[in-house]
Amino acid sequence: MVKMLGKTQVLIMIVLLLTYFSFAGVALADTEVSGLISQDTIWDKEGSPYIVKGHILVDTGVILTITEGVDIKFDGEYYMQIKGKLLVKGLPNEHVNFSPSKGIKLNQTQIELKGNNNILEYCNFDSLSSGILLKGDYNLINCCNIKNSGHGVFIYQSDNNAIVNCNINNNTTNIMMYVSKYNKITNCNISNNKTTNDGSILLQQMSNYNQILYCNINDNPIGIKFGYDCDINTVNNNNIYNNSYNIKVDAKTTKTIDCTNNYWGLTDSSEISMKIYDFYDDFNLSKVNYEPYLFVPYGSDLVSSNYPGGTYNNSIIVELSVSTGSEIKYTLDGSDPAQSGILYTNPILIDKTLDLKAVSVKDDVCSDISTYSYVIESYGSVQGYVYGITNLSNIQVSLGEYISNTNQTGFYKFDNIPLGKYTLKANYTFCKCNPIDLTIINSEPMNQDLELIPGDFNGDNKIDLFDLMKLARNYGR
Repeated sequence: MVKMLGKTQVLIMIVLLLTYFSFAGVALADTEVSGLISQDTIWDKEGSPYIVKGHILVDTGVILTITEGVDIKFDGEYYMQIKGKLLVKGLPNEHVNFSPSKGIKLNQTQIELKGNNNILEYCNFDSLSSGILLKGDYNLINCCNIKNSGHGVFIYQSDNNAIVNCNINNNTTNIMMYVSKYNKITNCNISNNKTTNDGSILLQQMSNYNQILYCNINDNPIGIKFGYDCDINTVNNNNIYNNSYNIKVDAKTTKTIDCTNNYWGLTDSSEISMKIYDFYDDFNLSKVNYEPYLFVPYGSDLVSSNYPGGTYNNSIIVELSVSTGSEIKYTLDGSDPAQSGILYTNPILIDKTLDLKAVSVKDDVCSDISTYSYVIESYGSVQGYVYGITNLSNIQVSLGEYISNTNQTGFYKFDNIPLGKYTLKANYTFCKCNPIDLTIINSEPMNQDLELIPGDFNGDNKIDLFDLMKLARNYGR
């Protein structure tokens, strides 16, 4: 026999379910988006995921803000076109994610930024077919992962953009510029370009005065390719290696392209030259100046510590240094110091087990991370006096499992006690002592006196009627 639920019981169940979903952070429904955005709009985690069901246009003068932890999923071949402004504000531990819906393969989807001063920070762009298209100026792409698309980033007639601290890989062309100037690609990892004819970074049609600095460009058919009349660009202080051609030139001019102070994965000049296709392979092309070059990878100037990682019995004072005049940034919580580091100005007290991570920073460019893992098995001490009775010699004092005895003055001491919480107590026949809870937090000696109160004959740690009767029998009325 099935018992039907009453209205009150049903309501209670509904409330409980809603409460569960709320606390569990489970979205009750997706947010479908499409069409014209004509007023300032915010997409946040409460509405996530946002399912793109049609083309989206952010109108001129309008700002679309996307906050940390939001997922944007494209349910078909739709674009996001930004004539106003797009501000994507992810965080180091909560990126904003752009990707197709499950089971959807995209061929024409892209994020098209036609306006100026857009900011994309801490984002993941995955499998968007056409990737990010920059048509406006002064845009920033910072700390983003861009992969599995056609053009990872296509800079089209767009100037003064910055791509910084990004991982851009497994795209048909990772970064492409067309008639674009004064752009800066800094401190990025750019690898596994899929096409064999174009560069992982491809500059075309009079794209000049651009800078490629402090990047890792590796494992591509062509590292960087300079197209027609793209010969006034700077490529310095990068690690460009393990590409079929590290540099390939199609520019037919008499100018020389500056590619000095890079690490090429090789140390012999003739071997480096073999992986650069330029004037010396076709006399109609520009020359590439690659000397001087680096014999070790850029970023090898790591942060040093006066204490190597390891186990120490007490707290330590760590001093960080770097051989250049760079600043040092560090973290103590395991996070990436390049993104959330504290500027190093004074020695650092390490009094507990942790990982110290540090980078050197110069011109907004970071070295590789130096990690020092410290295990602090620190010990402390507790000392004091027992008082309250006449004979103070050889009284037992306990600190958790540790035992000490007093001298003739009632003094006791515990040395080499691991940090932690303990209960301190004096134990003496027919005496009461109130136990004291304490926490040893460092190696500084702790002082704690203990009082004995005579009369606790039954050892129940209190003076009661039994104790008074015992006293009366022993000493008379």
